[in-house]
Parts: sequence; C-alpha cells; structure tokens
Amino acid sequence: MKTKLFGALVFSSLIAGQALAGDKIVGGVKVTDLKEAPYMVSLSGVCGGSIIAKNWVLTAAHCAGYFSQAKGGILNLKDQGVSYRVKRVIKHPEYNRNTFSHDFALVELTESIDFRTTGLKAVKLATPKFASEGNQAPGVDATVYGFGDIAENRDNYTKDLNKVIVPIVSHEEANRAESYDGAIDDTMIPAGYAAGGKDSCQGDSGGPLVVFDGRNDAVQIGVVSWGEGCAGANKYGVYSNVSGAYEWIKTTTGAL
Repeated sequence: MKTKLFGALVFSSLIAGQALAGDKIVGGVKVTDLKEAPYMVSLSGVCGGSIIAKNWVLTAAHCAGYFSQAKGGILNLKDQGVSYRVKRVIKHPEYNRNTFSHDFALVELTESIDFRTTGLKAVKLATPKFASEGNQAPGVDATVYGFGDIAENRDNYTKDLNKVIVPIVSHEEANRAESYDGAIDDTMIPAGYAAGGKDSCQGDSGGPLVVFDGRNDAVQIGVVSWGEGCAGANKYGVYSNVSGAYEWIKTTTGAL
C-alpha cells in the first residue's frame, strides 16, 4: 500500500502492491484564484491540509512527523503566503498504519488564523447527516485539491495548486479483485474513473476532497489517503471518510 505523501513510499505487508496517495493532481487544472479554496494549506511542502477552525488543520495521519508548519494563501509552494507553526499533531486513535483505516490527524497551530485580514477561511466538514442525505453517494462528483505531482513520475512536480473532479465510486466496485480486492472499508471513500486518467498523486496526501452544497459552499467529505499508483485503470484514489470521524474531530478540537 502506498500513500500520497510526497517523497515517502509506505508499504504494507497486509495489502501488497498498493500505495499511499501521490504528490500531485493528475488530469486536472491549475487553480488561479485563491478564493476558490481559501481553506487549503501546504504542510512544509510534503502534504496538504485543510483549515477547519481558526487554529486547527485537518490532514492525514500518515503525514504526521513530516512537517513543522502550515502555509496558506498560496497558489504555488514558492509563494510567500501566510505561515503558522505547528503546536501539536493528534492522530485518530483508531488509525491503522497497515490498512490506513481512520487516516486522520488534527494539527493544532501555535497561533490563531485571522480570517478577516488573511483571506483564509475554514471549510465546512461533512456530518453524518450530510452523508446520509446522499451528498457523497456513488456517482456524485467531488473535487480534490493538491500541490503534488501531475503524473506518477516526480519529474512532473510543478508546485502549483491543482484540482480535479472525480466521481465517487461504490465500495463494491472499488473492492473488486481488479481494483483493491476488499481493502476498502467504511472509513474510506473511493473516487475516480475505471479507465483512469484523473486522480490525486504524490504530494497530495492530507488534502481535501470536497463537494458543494445547495449554497455552493465547499463541504469536505474526504482526506487524500492512499492508492495504487496515480490515475491507473481500476485503481481509484482512496480518501478518508470525514463524516465518520466528525464527532472525534468536534470533540478533540472543541471548535466546530
């Protein structure tokens, strides 16, 4: 199993040949307006994350230990933006490093983000109720953001913020033998195309997968977690299911 952590391949003895999510968006387009995803941050250039409160960022547990700051307000990793030091990282208590079940981590910042002066914004999180209303059902289009690779080869690393739209896939489909052969559990959301061509990739780990509600506000339903390669046929991107972790996030941060 391989995560989409930039520059770090993590292999699982349980699920041979599968990989953590890659570093960059494959088959997508460059984001040109900071207002499109004002909640997006880069974690020391190795993982993505999303602002969920004035001093909290949501990312993937497998990213923990690889970053020391969060930088927002950027469209390219070279942009100055606004940086915040990390105070502590809290992994989900049920995170499994072999299966990547519950692949969530909460990042507490040393200082609060001033949403008024920075232009940054917290993203809404999917609740169990939101999920139960069909907002993340198979066939629903979702958008994933990341600074990672635009192809599986790291030579395609551009440092730009990219996005791609991918349809959510049923667990039944993603668990077929030619896909992930039963490795997808209820803490995960598979998304992508059977033919491949569009996906998150190395460096996108921890970034947000969002849908848009009736007011066209982004609602984060997933966190970039893992996959086999990038954008291959029948090898969907796998995202941690935010609605299933909502109560833990709410209780731990006390900020939602």
